[in-house]
Amino acid sequence: MNALFILPSLFALSISKAVIPESSVVGIEFKEQKAASTSYAYAVDLDRPVSLAAFSCMKKAGYKTAIIRAYDPAGSGRFDVNAVSNIRNANQAGLGTEVFMTPLLRSSKKGSQQFRELYEGLKNGKINVKTVWLQVSLQYPCPDC
Repeated sequence: MNALFILPSLFALSISKAVIPESSVVGIEFKEQKAASTSYAYAVDLDRPVSLAAFSCMKKAGYKTAIIRAYDPAGSGRFDVNAVSNIRNANQAGLGTEVFMTPLLRSSKKGSQQFRELYEGLKNGKINVKTVWLQVSLQYPCPDC
């Protein structure tokens, strides 16, 4: 059953390419919106709150993109309360941004509900996102894996 979900996801990821957003943030004025780099050699994956100063330091160190968690897999899953401020801080520091979620395969919530929570959380924060990366993993240990 997991193979039916994982194999198409892997195929989709293998043929996909990065989408360069025209504007990832709505309602916030930036001189120029930094698009995510098409090369992820210098990117950082975040699941904690990060300050503008820390993002500025990353930019000076050569990082191009911040890949920010927008759905927290804790418990039965929820919108990550740090996502909006992390996206704003990264953009203000001159970094491109991408958003990811780790959907819970064994949750009381359907995948569509999990995605809707992510989307609504970003929308309520005035964030316009065109691409969401999925980080799919089996949750070990699980009794029927």
